[in-house]
Amino acid sequence: MSGAPASKSTVLVIDDEAQIRRLLRVSLEAHGYRVFEAATGQAGLTEAAQRQPELVLLDLGLPDMDGVSVLKRLREWSHVPVLVLSVPSLSAPANWWPVCESRSGTRSRRRR
Repeated sequence: MSGAPASKSTVLVIDDEAQIRRLLRVSLEAHGYRVFEAATGQAGLTEAAQRQPELVLLDLGLPDMDGVSVLKRLREWSHVPVLVLSVPSLSAPANWWPVCESRSGTRSRRRR
């Protein structure tokens, strides 16, 4: 068993850094995923509406809008799973992980 999906599942990568998008595309495609990309929040929302991905990989630091705003707008019409890509702020407490939102809409923080 190769670990690749039976039919090509779609993943949307929303990140302003071309190197990160390229790394994720190469890695995901090597595992049998179909990958779409967007470099801005607005482009990401447009791609999500058009492509209907099965997973979104979302950077929080986008040039036109922050990732939380993208997620809020996405949640107005979609329940696609979203995995947030972010480097923790140096001012954030080191023993906290980012806030996670479940499908039920509950939010939680996870301690290391």
